[in-house]
Amino acid sequence: MKPDAIERLLLLERSGELAPRQRAALARAEAAGPGAVRAARSRLDALDALFARAPAVPLPPPDVLAGAIRRRLDAPPSRHVFPWKPLLAVAAAFAIALGLLLFHGGTASLPAPSVPAFAEAGGGADDAAFPALDEDPYAAEFSELETLIAAIEPPGEEWLYTGIYE
Repeated sequence: MKPDAIERLLLLERSGELAPRQRAALARAEAAGPGAVRAARSRLDALDALFARAPAVPLPPPDVLAGAIRRRLDAPPSRHVFPWKPLLAVAAAFAIALGLLLFHGGTASLPAPSVPAFAEAGGGADDAAFPALDEDPYAAEFSELETLIAAIEPPGEEWLYTGIYE
């Protein structure tokens, strides 16, 4: 028999709740291996001795405790309960609607690509008619911005913005 089962049977024996079948099972366990039952009894005796040495905690009488518990249960809630769940649900619905509007709303209105895939790969189309893939379409705007920033920066700090987009 397992030590936990032996301890459970011994606790039932000490409280007087051990049934006759359980008493027979405890007797069989003691006959089969008296060392396990003896070890469980010594552990329970050590626990009893420890509890006997523990100081008693003073408690108010039960009627005082019952009155305090009743007053606490009948008292109104001490803080205002904010309805977080409905607000979070509304915020989630708003975020989903905004995401659908911003990220999926414009996909249906995009024009179909006008350049066939074989033409982009150099498969027979006139390469001069199509811009190179490595050209920066914003290079002119960036160089103009660079010129404006260089015009307003203090002297001696020209190296910060010059030559980045050339």
